[in-house]
Amino acid sequence: MKAYVTLLFCLSCCSRVTPEPYTLAFMKSIDLDHRDFIYDIEHKAYTMESITESWFGRLQDLRNQWDRKGMIGKLQYKGLSPNYTYLRNESYAVETFTKTVIFQAGDIKIEFKPSDLTRMDGRWKAFKLPSTM
Repeated sequence: MKAYVTLLFCLSCCSRVTPEPYTLAFMKSIDLDHRDFIYDIEHKAYTMESITESWFGRLQDLRNQWDRKGMIGKLQYKGLSPNYTYLRNESYAVETFTKTVIFQAGDIKIEFKPSDLTRMDGRWKAFKLPSTM
């Protein structure tokens, strides 16, 4: 039961950070595209649901990778890389920043990049999958 609850929690977190129909409507209303997102959605390159599922799958893969290396339970948060922020749309205060989160487990350093996060209409959304460097 605990694994199921954890799974639902993780999926819920992924759905909050990935674009949803409201995001698409807002982007269209202010004529803002992000890496051809609107075009891809309208031409069925992928669906909103598949974005959330892909994000969840990537996080699950990263967790499994860290588990195989014996790092789960040993990871320590070490900080953030220097900030890089740019304003995409001044009128609507749409900004994007890229930031790497740094963890360490013993001698192993991990730089985890959640994604380019974009704040639009007060909500943070990710348009790329998370990765490690």
